[in-house]
Amino acid sequence: MSKLINESEFRGDPHNFGKEVHLFDENNLFKPRPILWEWLFLCRDSPLRLLFNEIKLDHFDVFECFPNLNFENSNDFQFGLVERLRLNKIISPPKTLAATVGNFVALMAWFGIGDLHRQNIGIGLNPETNALILCPLDIESIFEDFYLMSETALVTPQGNDKRKAGLFNLLELFQDSEPAEFIFDLLDSFVVTMKHLDSNEDKILKVFFDLKQLSYTPIRVIPRSTQDYRDCLDNNMPLSEPDIFHSEKVQIERKDIPYFFRYIANSQIFYYDTKISHAMSDITHSINLFKISSHRYLINSKKSEPKNKALLIKSGILQLARFFLDEKGDLIETKNEIMISKTNELLQINFKSEFKIQCNLD
Repeated sequence: MSKLINESEFRGDPHNFGKEVHLFDENNLFKPRPILWEWLFLCRDSPLRLLFNEIKLDHFDVFECFPNLNFENSNDFQFGLVERLRLNKIISPPKTLAATVGNFVALMAWFGIGDLHRQNIGIGLNPETNALILCPLDIESIFEDFYLMSETALVTPQGNDKRKAGLFNLLELFQDSEPAEFIFDLLDSFVVTMKHLDSNEDKILKVFFDLKQLSYTPIRVIPRSTQDYRDCLDNNMPLSEPDIFHSEKVQIERKDIPYFFRYIANSQIFYYDTKISHAMSDITHSINLFKISSHRYLINSKKSEPKNKALLIKSGILQLARFFLDEKGDLIETKNEIMISKTNELLQINFKSEFKIQCNLD
């Protein structure tokens, strides 16, 4: 019998005066927030998915590991019903697992999708086709300008608790794989997919710029861990001054997990400070401005930030390899012009003739 993803967690965190994702019926969740981004990635008939069906990578659809969910939207995808995801448990790792993970991570990093913690990742087998599914369950934070792969939350920075990472549930499957072969396939797929996305950048951006909802659909901004906010609410202990922003304090005091957002061509950050209806396209008089200068965003086009692209690929390779290998013993392996060398103290990767990178593990 298939597992119903989010079955025990179908009531989400309270935001914006107690609004929560909740069970609508046996097959659908009601999401009282924008679902445009999820529709683009999780529905096969969306213009983004249709584009990638045309620009396949060596006859491979980079969205092959994504499900095809039904969406019933209201008010231009500003809220609506989303089909619940059903998956069967993976008993043994399929041969394509490593390449699928690399492809998935590249998609999330390239599109700047964040908040991909463990509870926000679905992984399993399609009950009808037995195909491998690996996807985000919620997509609210998008177009962020990442420097490090850990900013997606798919992996954790060195020394942090891996149990919070989006890819944590893959570690058990990784134990049943040959370590070097898994990493070779993962890294190669990651880089190939990143390059494929770069080569089709203009076509991809056109899909987004053709959306009438693009200019007014909120993009969530997450200035700190949701768990920090939950601790405040559960323990009835607000974050201490001066660490807390006034806009966070206001929302915590009304028993909400603070929710901030921005728009595609605007780096200013907003939050709701008065109760609003579902007519979210008309919010001029119901928001306050809230600015966080440390955040970086892709405002108009990814072409504006070429300095981050190479760094993201290199950091991604190192952080992915470290995440899966740091508890393994020493190894040195070479395959398809990729060399991996690991000791207890140092991880080194020579990626074909393109670059050599390393990081300390102690």
